[in-house]
Amino acid sequence: MIGTAHGESIRSMARRLGRAPSTIMREIAHNGVMRGHVGRYRARYRFRARRAGWDAKSGYSARIAQRRSEQRARRPKTGKLGRCEQLRAEVQALLVNKYSPEQIAGVLTATYPDRPEMQVSHETIYQALYVQGRGELRRELRTCLRTGRALRKPRRRAAPVTAAAVSKAWSTSVSGPPKLTTAPCQAIGKET
Repeated sequence: MIGTAHGESIRSMARRLGRAPSTIMREIAHNGVMRGHVGRYRARYRFRARRAGWDAKSGYSARIAQRRSEQRARRPKTGKLGRCEQLRAEVQALLVNKYSPEQIAGVLTATYPDRPEMQVSHETIYQALYVQGRGELRRELRTCLRTGRALRKPRRRAAPVTAAAVSKAWSTSVSGPPKLTTAPCQAIGKET
């Protein structure tokens, strides 16, 4: 017997395919269908489910799973602010009130804790404002940002540290034994 349609166990499929059982389980739970219920295959192999009468016949199909995967990976996707009109209106109102994208993300999370569709990250707001072609937030809203920039300032990366740079910095900072001075110490009012 081979595969979920014949009731093969997760562990035997994992051994045969050379994968971890958790990987096989995740794939079946994500793309398999059992009589209209997604992710029920595991029930046969947990908590003595076989004795309880669970039937593990699965409707998993590799072709269907591949098609679903390709659909999920399709680009470009509409941004979250482009899909939800209410969310976009909230973000626009907060931008007009001079909230920063970080503050907007925090306010939305606090206002709508049980509605993930009404929560957005600050990076999503920045991308909607600055990335050309998306058009999810109007150009006029860019001026509502505290910086007022029409273009996003690029982040600078630190230069990689080389062994020569470390050696040079060490040799210039340690030029000999520390020098003692007889000048009074201003911080505590004593002489050294």
